[in-house]
Amino acid sequence: MKVPFQNILRRLKRETSSGNYLPEVDGLRFLAIAMVLFFHMYWYFVVRHVGTYADALSDYPWLSRVMVNGRQGVELFFVISGFILALPFAGHYLKQKRNVALKQYFLRRVTRLEPPYLLALVILFLASIAVGKYTFAELFPSLLASVVYLHNIIFQQYPLVTVIAWSLEVEVQFYILAPLLATVFALPPWGRRLALLTGILGMPLLQAAVSLPFVSLYNFLQFFLTGFLLADVYLTERVQLPNRGWSIVGGSLLLFSILWLDMHASLWQKSVYPLAIGSFFFLVFAVPFWRKLFSRQVLAVIGGMCYSIYLWHYALISLFGPLLLKKQITAYFLTDFFLYTLLQLIPILVFSSLYFYLIEKPCMRRDWYKHLWFWKSQAYPVNK
Repeated sequence: MKVPFQNILRRLKRETSSGNYLPEVDGLRFLAIAMVLFFHMYWYFVVRHVGTYADALSDYPWLSRVMVNGRQGVELFFVISGFILALPFAGHYLKQKRNVALKQYFLRRVTRLEPPYLLALVILFLASIAVGKYTFAELFPSLLASVVYLHNIIFQQYPLVTVIAWSLEVEVQFYILAPLLATVFALPPWGRRLALLTGILGMPLLQAAVSLPFVSLYNFLQFFLTGFLLADVYLTERVQLPNRGWSIVGGSLLLFSILWLDMHASLWQKSVYPLAIGSFFFLVFAVPFWRKLFSRQVLAVIGGMCYSIYLWHYALISLFGPLLLKKQITAYFLTDFFLYTLLQLIPILVFSSLYFYLIEKPCMRRDWYKHLWFWKSQAYPVNK
């Protein structure tokens, strides 16, 4: 029996603990995960392909720039995290809503994010040993460091079990400091916005002057602060802009700048990049055209699965890449790259969807762990 596509999308829609669902935010997550996905698929293809083509990579400098800049999708995730985590704190300070209970705040982070992450780590750890990539003795210290989100700091290199875990360590550092950083919302409007803008513009200058030997929140704080500023404007201004030519063209230029600017190439690009992201996100919230575009169901559903996709895409590229690159398909590099990309996306989306539905989505439900049998047995002991 054929399962309707809409039914699949409905089953894969994310759960929200607050009940306040913003589909355009998941649409922006789609943009971020798509950038990261295409960067890794492109890099794998460029390094591993063995064909001889009538054209060459050098014939497409625009493709190389956009694909390589896809690594900056991680920074988009940081802005989104800053925005989402700021909303309840800003709501308390700016809208007199209920104060955030820190115990529940941290418990929610643990119960929502840890199970999918730890399960993926263990599976990838065992798989790496099984295929002989590392020995147990070589990999186990790296696993332990990744479990406690300290690999970047302890080893000062990318995690061995899964390289993508480096950014999750940065996210966790932000989660821990977010309640303290959110006290900025207690300031009057001009004070908090000046403080946030100072941090956004000042951090790149500070990072250029003072570098740390390891990757941490210090390297990316300006992006989380951009999310804070966006949350401030979103809650207090509620700006609604018309579907005019300037708002559509301006948004298109900002989207192009997100894809084209290389924040690793110069200080000025690094300095304006968070502002470009924040400005584009603002238009997505304020302009009906952009809000409707990024609220489309397919984009929102895939964006809602971004955590599962992020956890597994790198390993799946490494697993299926050699099979897909065994044989040259056409005589042209560009054609083969796009065909390879389409074929690579199939196992990534299928596996990630299953992992999301079976593992991650259940963890989105608040207090899901209280329904486990061993939790019930502790809560309601049997009297003998």
